This record gives sequence, structure tokens and C-alpha cells, in this order.
Amino acid sequence: MKHLLSLLITALIFSTSGSSFAGDGFLGSDLKTVQATDFFKFFCLKKAYDSKGDKPDEVRFNYTSQGEYKGLEMLGLVVGKSHHEVRKTLIAVTRKFIDDPASGVFAADFVKSFLSQGLSSRDAQLMGGLIHQISEYKPEGMKVIYAQPENHGESFKGSPKLIKANADGYRVFRGKKEEQDYKLMDCTLKIFNVEPADGEKGLALVIEPS
Repeated sequence: MKHLLSLLITALIFSTSGSSFAGDGFLGSDLKTVQATDFFKFFCLKKAYDSKGDKPDEVRFNYTSQGEYKGLEMLGLVVGKSHHEVRKTLIAVTRKFIDDPASGVFAADFVKSFLSQGLSSRDAQLMGGLIHQISEYKPEGMKVIYAQPENHGESFKGSPKLIKANADGYRVFRGKKEEQDYKLMDCTLKIFNVEPADGEKGLALVIEPS
């Protein structure tokens, strides 16, 4: 798990803090409200540890999935100490989890769900192309079961055709591009690949005020 924590810390270093936000997603919501979302429940997120935020009046809570994928994906929430409103949210996913033929679709589901629920509804609509592409992701070498018996067990060798909108973000997700930022209506979305000092490569996504 220490490798994943390093990814989160690196992600915070590369991100910057804004001061205003609006909309329904995670930003500006009460911590308990975010913890009650389907995202938390579906991925069985439990707090791993907390630490200081970017500012004196902030604290960062870090959560990881339980069970089979524990230590492969993590969520970070930077909240205000007084009212526990979410001021920044980010995830980190190990690159080996994304690229694994057996489990990569589960990594994609985590990223896709973070975008669709963490962003405000109008920002999620703007990023609909990226959300769709990630939802259709199949890692190379993944065994696909077809209805036709002659194709049973065939390995997937391609990737969904890139939708022009948000295509650069999908390339970052696939590890083909280093980073991509999106200035949206209610926030800034940053997607980038990171490699901390411990050498564990990973993908990070940060949703923060514009």
C-alpha cells in the first residue's frame, strides 16, 4: 500500500489549490454526504489514514478499497477542518492494475465511476466522451467470451475507437500521454501519469476548484 500512498502524495504535489467551486459533484459537498454515495459503497472504501492538507485549516482523508483490490486503488479527499466540506478530491490507481488483462476492467470502472460521480452533472456531461471510452476499455490480452463458439476465449487486441472529444484524456488513461488538464464549468480536472521515487507507476486524477 505504501506505493499507492506515494502516488497520492505525488499527485497532490503536482496539483494546485483553487478557491471557489460550484455544482453538485464531490466539491463543496459535506464529507458525510460524499461517504454516503454509491461510489463509496460500491467500492467498499475505508479510511486508510489522514494527514495535513495543503492549508492549515485543511485535513486530507485517504481511503482504499477492501478485498481483492486493496492497495491498487485509492481515493483522497481534502476537506476543511471546521465544516468538513470537500475542497479537493483525487484518486490514484497503479498502472499494473489498469494494464492487467484479468483485472484492468475493474480499474477502469473505478476511474469511470470517480469521474461520473465526482464531477458535477454538467461537467460530467462535458467529459462524457472520456467517461464512455473508459467504460469500454479492455486491456490487451483480456479473454473475451463471445456468443459464437468459434470465437470463444479470443484475446482482445485493440481498444475502442477514440472519440474526438476528450481523446487526449483517454490517451493519458492508457499511458500513451503524460498529462491532460480540462478547465470545466465547475472545476479543473487533471489527469496524469506519475512515477514516485519508489518506482511504482500509476495514474492520478484530481478534481479541484478552478
